[in-house]
Amino acid sequence: MYIWHNSSWIKLLATDWKFDKSTMTFTVHLRKGVVWNDGTPFTSKDVKCTWLILYMMGHALFNYVDPKRIETPDDYTVVFHITSPVSPIILERYVIRTNVRAYKTYHEYCDKVEELLKQGKDRKSEEMQKLLQEFNKFRPKEMLVTGPYMIDVPSITDSELWLKKNPKSYFAKYAKFDWIRVYNGETPVITPLVLAKKVDYATHGFPVATEKQFRKIGIKILRPPTYFGPAIYFNYKHKEYGELFSKKEFRKAIAYAINKTETGFVSLGLSGKPVKYFTGVPELITLNWMKPEDLKKLEDYSYNPKKAEELLKSIGLEKKGGVWYWKGKPLELELMYPAEYADWAATAQNVASQLTKFGIKVTLRAVTFTQEPIEIQNGRFVMAIQFWGTGHPHPFMSYDSVFNMYNQKEYLGTGLIGMGLPMIWDTKYGKVNATKLLIDMGKSFDIEKQKEAFAKMALAFNDFLPIIPLWERLGNNPVLEGVRACGWLPFEDPLYKNSVYTDNFVVIMILKGILY
Repeated sequence: MYIWHNSSWIKLLATDWKFDKSTMTFTVHLRKGVVWNDGTPFTSKDVKCTWLILYMMGHALFNYVDPKRIETPDDYTVVFHITSPVSPIILERYVIRTNVRAYKTYHEYCDKVEELLKQGKDRKSEEMQKLLQEFNKFRPKEMLVTGPYMIDVPSITDSELWLKKNPKSYFAKYAKFDWIRVYNGETPVITPLVLAKKVDYATHGFPVATEKQFRKIGIKILRPPTYFGPAIYFNYKHKEYGELFSKKEFRKAIAYAINKTETGFVSLGLSGKPVKYFTGVPELITLNWMKPEDLKKLEDYSYNPKKAEELLKSIGLEKKGGVWYWKGKPLELELMYPAEYADWAATAQNVASQLTKFGIKVTLRAVTFTQEPIEIQNGRFVMAIQFWGTGHPHPFMSYDSVFNMYNQKEYLGTGLIGMGLPMIWDTKYGKVNATKLLIDMGKSFDIEKQKEAFAKMALAFNDFLPIIPLWERLGNNPVLEGVRACGWLPFEDPLYKNSVYTDNFVVIMILKGILY
């Protein structure tokens, strides 16, 4: 697991790794003596199998790595062959941070992927796509794990499950808890459990009033970075409004018409941080990667309804009786959002209210949080609230996570339609191939060249504004000490700079035996 404040690693299944520029290889040595919970040894075969399946699924690593040349010279060595210059940060983040799956469970699929590659078939081939469809329907009968805990299958209900100690884990000797109870549910379900002090830690987005209740009964609130937030997505292929959404002036107008500082505060109080740099990448990462002279070129999209009106008029919209008209009809849009996410629900409601007052009627469509991503991926929406940014230190990953998840067909050349956003963008800096810019961001050994590529992408995103970041989320995580869990590090400890959802500090504290 990665430690953000000093760019170091806690080594788990790998003991060391090395990028060799002369041979264009990334070599990983695995920890010996590790077994899966059924006693099967953990080996390089598991790692290779994992990455062959991820290749079939379209993982971004294979912009830089040859899937046909993942070598396993022995049980504890894996060698990835690099096809082009690549940022060592990206290699580390993907290869070292990705969870390894058991060959014993998935061998049928990874063996077939390897065979198809030997036949000259790539992931876009008909054969590979058919195999992917079969894989997506596969449901393993058991879960094999190497970590200190495993799911106690009989305990699974709609509302909770238990993790029990995995005595065969190499790491079991460090973790202090024998059992961990995990409650299922979004904010409305979890809130009463926190208030009843049945929960020691939660990562949900709790409303301002709820947070006050927590503090009143002695529950502390931790505000770590999440490195993401909610954004407005557009359906660029929508039969009625796709043409309008494709005009960047319209998207810019929407950004200026919304008081995003207000939206963040009503959604999550002090944890709803206003977006300072509209690059599509979280502020701290943008500051680490972008030069001051390039930061000054960024449009800030501060609340400016007058500018929004000017932009709408410039593309032929007119305002009559306080309502905006397009092609002779009142502009009436729908905004979909995940119903159970209390903070994002508040965001959607605030955005709809502000835009309606501005003259664009927006109705809301609440969809259960598990279904909303599916609706977007299949293009069944008008506008939607979904994430921007991601908890990874290289800016490439903030962009890739959005487009890989919600713009597959245009970005990857295959997959679901999603937003239907063309990746050739007409910006004030000229036409840019956004997919190429993204890949180029990682295609260098030189960090300065990577930063140059990021600056081009950040400026293009800032002008084209394919999605509209609304605010950046800080956690407002309730922490209960002394009832079941003790040993919490002081809130000023630098470990809390870790990303909540990708390198969570509580997981690290459990793994290292700090919490007991």
